[in-house]
Amino acid sequence: MKRSRFGVPLILLVGAANISVISYYWWLGSGKFMLGTLGQQLIALGRISGLLLVLFVLAEVLLIGRTGWLEKSIGFDRMAHWHHWIGFGLISLLIAHPTFLSLGYAMRNLTTPYQQFLDLLSWEEVDGALIATVLFILVIAISLVIVLKKMKYEAWYYVHLLVYAAILMAFGHQLSVGRSLQNQTFATYWIALYAFVFINLLYYRFYRPIRNQLRHSFKVEKVELESKGCISIRMTGRKLDRFRFTAGQYAIFRFLGKGFWYEAHPFSFSSAPDGKSLRVTVKDLGDFTSRLKNIKPGTRVIIDGPLGIFTLSRKRKDKILLIAGGVGITPIRALAEDSVNKRIDTVMLYGGRDVATLALKDEIDGLAASEHLRVHYVLSDQDDWGGEKGYIDQEKISRLVPDFAERDIYLCGPAPMMKMVLKAAEGLGLTKAQIHFEKFSL
Repeated sequence: MKRSRFGVPLILLVGAANISVISYYWWLGSGKFMLGTLGQQLIALGRISGLLLVLFVLAEVLLIGRTGWLEKSIGFDRMAHWHHWIGFGLISLLIAHPTFLSLGYAMRNLTTPYQQFLDLLSWEEVDGALIATVLFILVIAISLVIVLKKMKYEAWYYVHLLVYAAILMAFGHQLSVGRSLQNQTFATYWIALYAFVFINLLYYRFYRPIRNQLRHSFKVEKVELESKGCISIRMTGRKLDRFRFTAGQYAIFRFLGKGFWYEAHPFSFSSAPDGKSLRVTVKDLGDFTSRLKNIKPGTRVIIDGPLGIFTLSRKRKDKILLIAGGVGITPIRALAEDSVNKRIDTVMLYGGRDVATLALKDEIDGLAASEHLRVHYVLSDQDDWGGEKGYIDQEKISRLVPDFAERDIYLCGPAPMMKMVLKAAEGLGLTKAQIHFEKFSL
């Protein structure tokens, strides 16, 4: 899957267009207030902050909804980045909307902001908006706890289901008391905006994985020990030649076995497509991953994907450099196979603590038998190792791959290792366009 070079500008243009439409109709209904008293100005600002709040929330739903066309346009890593920063804007608008309205109407009605706030709650459908606000605050607060305490992915997933309930709770309030929405043209646009977002959510978050399972009937074929603390799960199914994915991509897997069915996790495909089976390679990182070795053959699997743009279609040069650390070898190994099949001049740097922790080493050695792939293992914690020692840094890249400037670089590994390699690449004068990596978490 290839990220469009026009993806980011186009998405930003669409976002700006929506803000412009909202601002235009807000001005038609409330613009005169901006020329009036302070109270009227605060009421107008409360109205626009409410409209923009909804737009931001709907944008967040698209960003967390595994929206395929959006991911293809801007990439999952950028989606995660935007989700983070839009969240701050959402919090600000969530506070501004009721605050400005309460202050503005209090000034107009010559009452206290607190008394005015209580009066606003008596308006039609405002009780639903209050519940929605409480739900949003709850989601934000619990999400912060989940991030700070590094709780598992499923906690984040189930908490965010409350967002959908909050959006629906607030919808009636917008139509009944929203001044701009009294304009029929704007109301039609507003309903269409909601419909567009929720159709995408239903399709990508729910319909697509169910369709994949009904079409292909994925199930576990076998579980294999690859290296110390690392296993591979091979899956089969019907018509796998019609399940389209590209080396370097990943998917969300839900294993329908006892003790597993209620959790879904992202894993990269660790082999290139062959039309016969699928494989993921997983490192034991505790909790869920430590139990995966107990998955029984025959267990059904729901697969949501494929996802990601960490593929060879992004390369701009004729040669590539693959850099992997730890379990980051999984998409890199698939890319290596793909590059060998396509006869691309490829060098791989694979870092680990010792030989025992090098997952898929035998397969990589087999691929390296091809004239198109050269592999250098770099070990940090094995004194009797006769090869490269230490870490993948600027010195090793320049010495082991002297033509690095002529290559696209694909990088995957633990966060500290990726940070080190990116710093080395910067020191070597490599451009951002040459370096490809993705972060797989929101």
